[in-house]
Amino acid sequence: MQIPLTHAASFALAITLATADLSPPQTIEVDVLWPTGSVSTSQFRDIPLIFAVQNAEAAYSYEWFIEHRLYNASVWAAAGNDSAAIAQIERGSWPEDIDWVDSGLPAWSYNGNPPFNYYYNGDVAVAAAEWLTIYPLDPGDYVILWLYSTENCAEEDILMVAWGTHSFTVDEEGVAGLEVMLDACPEYSGGWTIRDTRDDGCPFVLEQGVSDPDPCRARLQNRQQVECLEDYYRLSSDDTSRNETEACRAAFEVATWPVLTDTYDTTGMFDEDGHAIDSGSGSGSGSGSDDEEGGSDEDVGTSYHVDMSVLGLAATMVMWVAWCL
Repeated sequence: MQIPLTHAASFALAITLATADLSPPQTIEVDVLWPTGSVSTSQFRDIPLIFAVQNAEAAYSYEWFIEHRLYNASVWAAAGNDSAAIAQIERGSWPEDIDWVDSGLPAWSYNGNPPFNYYYNGDVAVAAAEWLTIYPLDPGDYVILWLYSTENCAEEDILMVAWGTHSFTVDEEGVAGLEVMLDACPEYSGGWTIRDTRDDGCPFVLEQGVSDPDPCRARLQNRQQVECLEDYYRLSSDDTSRNETEACRAAFEVATWPVLTDTYDTTGMFDEDGHAIDSGSGSGSGSGSDDEEGGSDEDVGTSYHVDMSVLGLAATMVMWVAWCL
């Protein structure tokens, strides 16, 4: 799918300075580090959801914001793959009338409670969601639907540019810890590619998907990286030092690439050593369906999120302008 972007719906301009060349094409791949396969969630207070984002410098330069919803696999199979649901997703909206289990807090760049801005293996960012769910999951099969959005150049807005689904199984006999991320490749889940840019550097033509995905590049490399993520999910979300542990500082590189948008400034977010400065705290989300208690879009991390209807409106405007042209 190609989306030509106009002035009002184009993306963030990267400041390259002395950094890598970010001229197109630029492909940003999204892989799932955890959960994969058959897992046990009994040891976690808040169940982790960990993405890897490849081509990290480009991803941070354009900024990223990954929201997610968790579905029972049988519910998703019955309702989530029809044309109406897919059309809603591609407009940047959650599919209506499909019961969901939970919607957790998202993963996103340069912000959070606290920020988790680490990368490894040269250009792979760790996109650690605050949690997949805080509720115990019954044994069974589940599907995660995720939406990847990015800042645009001109508007106080974000736009969904990629989405994907990921399946896993909860089984108390399954893998119990995060160390599996050292032994197995992550699972490719989607991505997006910038094919052309305007004269000012803003992406102008993009397409969803990755032509030659390589999720094994995103496999974690050492036990300290696992310990860092275990600390992050073991400690309370109110503990603003939970990603500044000795393991985190030793295991990863800190993402401090500059960003230029009309609406976002990273000044003051990092100390002189390049470590993230606490940005405050926020609230969590409920669970249920869109029609039942705790399940409205407005419930989802209201301290952090942009209303998903904004994404749908932005995507609709882009498609309308493209049609007019």
